[in-house]
Amino acid sequence: VQDEVAATESSVTAPGKASSMEKPELLARVALLEKQVNDLKASKEDIIERVKLKTSGQIDDLEAIIEQTGLSPKDLKRNMVRNDDKIKSQPARSEGLGGPFIPDTTYLPSREESELFTRLDELAALKQIIEVLPLAAPIKNGEMQSHFGRRIDPFNGRLAFHSGLDISGPAGTKIHATADGKIKKAEWSNTYGNYVDVDHGYNISTRYAHLSSISVTQGQKIKKGDIVGIQGSTGRSTGNHLHYEVRYREQPLNPKKFLDAGHDVLEN
Repeated sequence: VQDEVAATESSVTAPGKASSMEKPELLARVALLEKQVNDLKASKEDIIERVKLKTSGQIDDLEAIIEQTGLSPKDLKRNMVRNDDKIKSQPARSEGLGGPFIPDTTYLPSREESELFTRLDELAALKQIIEVLPLAAPIKNGEMQSHFGRRIDPFNGRLAFHSGLDISGPAGTKIHATADGKIKKAEWSNTYGNYVDVDHGYNISTRYAHLSSISVTQGQKIKKGDIVGIQGSTGRSTGNHLHYEVRYREQPLNPKKFLDAGHDVLEN
C-alpha cells in the first residue's frame, strides 16, 4: 500500500502525468491509500498491544506458580542466562565459523515490537523453567506419613529437622521421577539406604530414599514418570515408605509446595 501511495503521489506531482486521471481524482486516490496505510498501522499496533497483554498475563501466571514452590523466578531466569552464555561461549571444536559482519538493516522493529519480542523471550524462558520443575507426585495415590520441617525423631524421640516428605503406598509401590532429568546418584548410604538423586537443571534436584531396589544408573537420562526404584525400608527407616526431597543449590525445600503447585498447573 505504501508503494502504491508513493507511486500515486509521484504521478500527481510530476508534470504531464495526469493525462489518464484528473488531479482531483488522483488526490482522492492518495487520500484513500493514506487512510489504508493508517488503518494498517492502527491494526498492527492493536494486535501488538493485545499480544503484549496476553503475554504479560501468562508471565504473571507462570511466575506465581514458581513463587508458590518457594523459588524465585528472577533467580532462576538469571541462572538460565548464565547457563546459556556458558554454552554459547564454548562451541564444538569441529565447528568452523567466520566471515565479515554485514548488518541486516532491511527490517528495524519498532519500540513496541522490541518490547513484545523481549516479553515473548521471557515467556519462553519461564515455560522452559516450568518444564523442569518437579511438580508431579513420586507415588500415585500415596499416603502422607510425615511432613517437611521440625518433628520428633522416630528413633530417639528428640526434636529434629525433617528434610523431606515421607510418603507410602502398598508393598512394591513404584517410585516415579517427578520431572525430566539426569541421574546424579544411585547408591547406598547408612542414613538414606538405597537412594537416587536426580538433577533437573537450574540447580534443582530431587532425592528418593529408603528404596528396596534401584531401577536406574548414574548418568542415565530420564523423563518425568519414569520409574527410579521400588518403595522400601532401607537405611534409617522404621517401615516401608519413600523419603522424598526437593533441593535447590543443595538446600532442602518443602516438597509439599511443589506438589500443590503441580495440582494448580493441572487444574489450569
